[in-house]
Amino acid sequence: MQILILDSTVFLENASDGLPEGARVTVFEVAEEMKSGKAAIEFDKIQKMGLEIIEPKEEFIVAAKKLQERTEDRVSQTDIRIIALALQFKSRGKEVAVVSDDYAVQNLCKKEKIGFIPLSKKGITRELNWQGHCKACNAPMPGNACDVCGSTNKKYVPHQPSR
Repeated sequence: MQILILDSTVFLENASDGLPEGARVTVFEVAEEMKSGKAAIEFDKIQKMGLEIIEPKEEFIVAAKKLQERTEDRVSQTDIRIIALALQFKSRGKEVAVVSDDYAVQNLCKKEKIGFIPLSKKGITRELNWQGHCKACNAPMPGNACDVCGSTNKKYVPHQPSR
């Protein structure tokens, strides 16, 4: 049976009815984010359907952080824990998919050959390789400060032909 790891998108978009079959899990941080409004109602509904809240082991959190550092994807600490939980289940040989519309989360999944399910967006079709350029003078820059003018960078994915 596939394990679906749910990020906040599922609850914010009331998407429980459109999910494929599988065990549904999330992390404590997502549960904490869903305290009010329609998202709280959706969270309660999915919890009554058997949603489990599981915290990933520290070794998988470290692995997820290292992956994020390599890819430079901009993700939250909650997203790191979602990826860590996916890595943890994958290490046990489980079939897993992260349910998220976040392109950075999808990119981390793609890099680690973890399945992902987008909800309201199309979802990425190829790995994204972020590059930086200066906000002020548009010079390419690998770090956080421009060698030309000293300004900060902005991350983007350069246009690449589809494969």
